[in-house]
Amino acid sequence: MTKHNYLVTHADDIPRIMAEAFHIATTGRPGPVLIDVCKDAQQAVGEWTYESCSALPGYRPAYEPDPATAQRAMELLAQAKRPVILAGHGLILSHAAQELLDVAERSGTPVGTTLLGVGGFPTRHPLALHMTGFMGTGWNIKAVQNADVLMMVGMRVDDRVTAKLSEWAPRAEHFIHVDIDASEMGKNVRPHLEVVGDAKRSLTLMLPHVQPPPPDRGEWLTQIDAWREEHPLKYTKSNGHLQPQDVLLDMYRRCADEAIVVADVGQNQIWAALWWNYSKPGLFINSGGAGTMGFALPAAIGAKFGRPDKAVWCVAGEGGFVMTAQELSVAVEHKLDVKIVLLNNFSLGMVRQFQDDFYGGVRSQSDLTEMPDFVKLADAYGLPARRVFKLEEIAPAMDEAEKTKGPFLIDFRIDPEANVYPIVPLGKGISDFWELPNGA
Repeated sequence: MTKHNYLVTHADDIPRIMAEAFHIATTGRPGPVLIDVCKDAQQAVGEWTYESCSALPGYRPAYEPDPATAQRAMELLAQAKRPVILAGHGLILSHAAQELLDVAERSGTPVGTTLLGVGGFPTRHPLALHMTGFMGTGWNIKAVQNADVLMMVGMRVDDRVTAKLSEWAPRAEHFIHVDIDASEMGKNVRPHLEVVGDAKRSLTLMLPHVQPPPPDRGEWLTQIDAWREEHPLKYTKSNGHLQPQDVLLDMYRRCADEAIVVADVGQNQIWAALWWNYSKPGLFINSGGAGTMGFALPAAIGAKFGRPDKAVWCVAGEGGFVMTAQELSVAVEHKLDVKIVLLNNFSLGMVRQFQDDFYGGVRSQSDLTEMPDFVKLADAYGLPARRVFKLEEIAPAMDEAEKTKGPFLIDFRIDPEANVYPIVPLGKGISDFWELPNGA
């Protein structure tokens, strides 16, 4: 769970260990460090001596990639007929979005992102494939499955990206993996070319070697445009129920590429990612594959403390929200201007969808019929709230939330049968995404 951990038994060790822990946590591939301080060490009295830490024996995180491998990566990209770049969270952590954009535009290579990498590439850019994986966009999946060269930047190539690993990117003749963590190389997919180093520095080294796209690259981009039209993001609008996409489209229109959006876990997380429409990185926050239900509210509070100049929207389902709803008291106490968008379908939506689509419709413990009245709950904590049932009620509720100083909750009663599509059936290869359950 942690990148490193310490057991502190003597108070005199605390300054040194604190310095080392922050150094380890923030260098190389960022990660948590646990400091376990014994009770007697906590109570001891001693002299505090400031310690700095710039190096540790045996701890040598990679930063600078090998220039030869960076050059070779661009040679392979130039030789490709159907190249694709996929970017993960490491790209955002490295602040390398501009370098990726430069590489993509100069080489004419389409770019997709993982769930944690959403925002790393402008979603409205002509080369954007948007989100990859078994819940990604249809044109992204088609592009990945037909790519002959696949460059992966700052991502671990997990099973949410690949689905059935043996059937992922079957036409790729070359895998290029760029990552700061050498242990990620070959963990899931064995790359033909390993570029071990910081994503920003790696892409910067590649830029002088980028070659203009060959004349036939237009055929590949035209094919991707055709797939984009064939498999667009769409949703049901005429069944009489409020759809989650209706809510998110209005919210993102108000965000105007500037607000921080924090998503929880489940269907709300995927809807928020798929309908994300920003051109700037680092403003979409979620817990990724960790699946931390209840993440959104406390994380949104933290985001507002960290960036008080930014509007912050919290997107959550009611199942995850009740797990940390007590944090409303923190938002009220500190008068934090966090707007809570509750996509309430009275179920654990992702679990319910899997049970319906992949387990014969046998539902078990996924329907949440006894949820609290969230408007009354908000009132009990001392913040205003509003309930929305219809499409025409969305804008007035959002207007009220934006005009209200401090936290505001909107309980959107969305379609209880709304699902996330496309989705790859369990146990299938990612090319099976168009064989959707129930003819969806």
